[in-house]
Amino acid sequence: MVQGSKENLLVYIRHLDRYADDGEGTGLFPRIPTPLRYVTPDFILSNFEEWIDNPEAKEFYVNISSYESELAEVPHELLEELRDRRELPCTWFFGKARYYFGRDENQINPKMKMMVLLCTMIVQLADLVPETYDDVTGALTEEMFDDLDEMGANMEALPYSIPKLIDVVKGLAAIGPQKVFLVFDGCNDLPEGDEDLWRQLKALLVYLTEGREPQAEVSGRQWKILWIDDEILPS
Repeated sequence: MVQGSKENLLVYIRHLDRYADDGEGTGLFPRIPTPLRYVTPDFILSNFEEWIDNPEAKEFYVNISSYESELAEVPHELLEELRDRRELPCTWFFGKARYYFGRDENQINPKMKMMVLLCTMIVQLADLVPETYDDVTGALTEEMFDDLDEMGANMEALPYSIPKLIDVVKGLAAIGPQKVFLVFDGCNDLPEGDEDLWRQLKALLVYLTEGREPQAEVSGRQWKILWIDDEILPS
């Protein structure tokens, strides 16, 4: 088993930073922040707060449209409640009504969006790992990060291999906190009908929330998904 350090890990992932963009500040429409419970409907808040504290509830779906101006702040308010007010470990990604690398989302192909999502999760999860750790999956070595830009990725006009990025996310999950909230807003259209991308994304989310090996050995582990969109996570 390989011993790792957070200091080295942050060096290994530095080249991913250019593709990590959570979308929180790159929306098509300017944010007008409001105090929590000013915009979010009471029925959403009450169920949301129960979900946070319920160890058996793994997913929480909020059915809204990011394009409805009166509800546009709801995803930000819920994230801020988790991350800023309760100071709970989180990852977050806003996939709709935003720019990617300064371009409208409609100008970016699904694989590139998926890569941005994974790079964002990696950067955010790396910030949550302990100062030293056992790399139980072997996915967090310098050699593995150097190999992310394999020829197969370049042939698809992507700088990194999506399956290898997924392996890194799994490796970080294996050493991450026992409780993490994964926040996704407007991600239903991210794969845009690409069934293989959906399969990979859904399999990753199941892995993270169901506690697959070696995470299953960790007692009390809770990784939860907050999925916000105009419909629930597609099957």
